Amino acid sequence: SMDPSATSVSLNSISHAIWNVRSHGCLAFVPFTVIGYPDLATSIYALNVLKEANVSVYETAFPVLKGWTNETNRTIQHALRVAWQNKVSEEDVVRIYSQYRPNILVAYRPRVHNFQKAFASLSGIFDGLLLEWQTRRFREAYQTARKNNLQLIQAFSPLCTRNEISFRLKSCEGFIYLCVAPKTGAQMYPVRLISDCIRRLKEKSSLPICCAFGIRKVADVRKIAECGADGFVVGSAVLQAIGKSRRCFHRLVRDLEEASI
Repeated sequence: SMDPSATSVSLNSISHAIWNVRSHGCLAFVPFTVIGYPDLATSIYALNVLKEANVSVYETAFPVLKGWTNETNRTIQHALRVAWQNKVSEEDVVRIYSQYRPNILVAYRPRVHNFQKAFASLSGIFDGLLLEWQTRRFREAYQTARKNNLQLIQAFSPLCTRNEISFRLKSCEGFIYLCVAPKTGAQMYPVRLISDCIRRLKEKSSLPICCAFGIRKVADVRKIAECGADGFVVGSAVLQAIGKSRRCFHRLVRDLEEASI
């Protein structure tokens, strides 16, 4: 049975959770985990460890075998495939993730042919949605997400033009997902480029900014903190650690938690 308090999360819960952490002088920690990787029991164990570490927002995706863009690296592809092979269904993800809020779902294109149908099935379970590909149907996606009580998280890059930034900010909620590397787990862009971008975004938007892609260790978290970020998303490093051992995962979570203070 579902926890009733878990379903009554307000529409601004994502930004509220991040600003709440910021008000205590800390950075928001947003981990990406995959239900069923490396197996179902370990992935649920990982979520409970993260809950104790006071993460701000949980991020996940439904297991898929293909359909991602070039931004998704092999670590994440592998985790999604293993979860699929472990026969983890969308229903399993929904059932488990409804208890970890606020949360966002990364949606891969093969799963979202019809916005209304796809988003309606996520309503009341997920708080935010990040489309893994760039769609020209931003406006439609944004309006459909709103109708279903989902916040559409938009991805930005330090390489975005001013026009692209203005256009995407019109249909962005929850927080700004700033990709500080060309793809997941890759080398980060130069600090100057990242801080310039964060400054430009803060001039145009009051949403918190969380840096994603390429953040693996304490030094990376310190770097984006100096650039003016409000939080950080860690995916590849989290999956690699949980894939190695529970001890390895504990160590990483402890280090990232300490770096965020």
